[in-house]
Amino acid sequence: MRKSVFFIMMACSLSTQADWHKAYETDNSGNVIYGELCILKTYIENGYDVKVNISGNGPHNNYWSASIYPSSISFKENYVYAKAAPGISEKYNEQGLVDFQNTSNAADMYKSESIIDSSGRVVTQRYSLNGDRLREKTIFVAATKWFVDTASPLLSKSACQ
Repeated sequence: MRKSVFFIMMACSLSTQADWHKAYETDNSGNVIYGELCILKTYIENGYDVKVNISGNGPHNNYWSASIYPSSISFKENYVYAKAAPGISEKYNEQGLVDFQNTSNAADMYKSESIIDSSGRVVTQRYSLNGDRLREKTIFVAATKWFVDTASPLLSKSACQ
């Protein structure tokens, strides 16, 4: 009995390795340079995991890149929206790396949420830590790459019709 349970556990862990493939890409102006939106939607509608890489030049004229595993994805008209998991008091330091806000004043702390859409637009809102007021909202366009985990077979639902 123990040997069969061990074998089943090993077989399950071997088949769950991610197989990420680029499905869609935009340049830093929002122009589509790879893929079709309906194919990306098809993957998403069929339950595939998605990750989004965004990149561009930061405020100190340095290159930055972030890989986001969305907490939720939605569609509206001809756009796909990916919501990034909320972060707490993050900022880019002088080297362009994500760092925590260095403060001893609790009023300086904040939480932030970002939404990335399929045209490369990134909207980030920062709220006071208790969420009662909007501190800052930034909107910019970045290069994006949308990846899907194709480890399991594509189901029959299609958004390309």
